[in-house]
Order: sequence, then C-alpha cells, then structure tokens
Amino acid sequence: MNIQIKFQSYEEMLLSIERMYIMEYSPVARKISKERSENTAIALENTQHLMTAYPENNKQPYLSPTSRYPI
Repeated sequence: MNIQIKFQSYEEMLLSIERMYIMEYSPVARKISKERSENTAIALENTQHLMTAYPENNKQPYLSPTSRYPI
C-alpha cells in the first residue's frame, strides 16, 4: 500500500515524523493509544446497541433556524 501525505512546510513534516516515532516506540504512548482505541470500540458498540434498542430515537434532531444546536 502506497500512501502519500503532503505537508505545508518542512517543520510540519518533521513534527509529524517525530509524533509517529513517539507513538511507535514509547510504551506509554502505545498504552494510551491502545486504551483510546478500546474506548472508541466500546462507545461505538454502545451507540449501536442504543440505536437498535430504541429505533424511534434514530430520527435526525430538529434544528431551529436560529440555532446550531438541537432543540
């Protein structure tokens, strides 16, 4: 698999490489990353359960014209 990433600047590229290196080789960063992915999986599972348990709540929320937030 070939992935191409375009960076705005050389500094941005170096920062990105540094972050990837830290995530790959730091045991603490790896542990945090693993916990985050587990938490995301649990949250998705819970959401799917709620959507199947309460199908009447799966409608799109009504948005008022003056607000960005559901009423």
